[in-house]
Amino acid sequence: MGETGPKEQTGQLGPKLVAGTISFLLSLSMFCVFDISFDIIEMVDGEVLHVNKTGSNGAYTSIQDAIDDAGVGDTVFVYNGTYN
Repeated sequence: MGETGPKEQTGQLGPKLVAGTISFLLSLSMFCVFDISFDIIEMVDGEVLHVNKTGSNGAYTSIQDAIDDAGVGDTVFVYNGTYN
């Protein structure tokens, strides 16, 4: 006769371990993404100076003028076009 002890479950720990590891890594990666996004938000703390060809809505018409007026942490946003 055979043994009457508990049946051995082969192959069950492998998939559970893999699923748990994947869940852990995905959770960890989400924290990294949030940390990076908060760092970017902290860095972008200045003004945005706009440059366009017409100067509409208070925008600069010269890229150099916007750069000259920009301070530390400011962003110069240049719209499409050819500037002289």
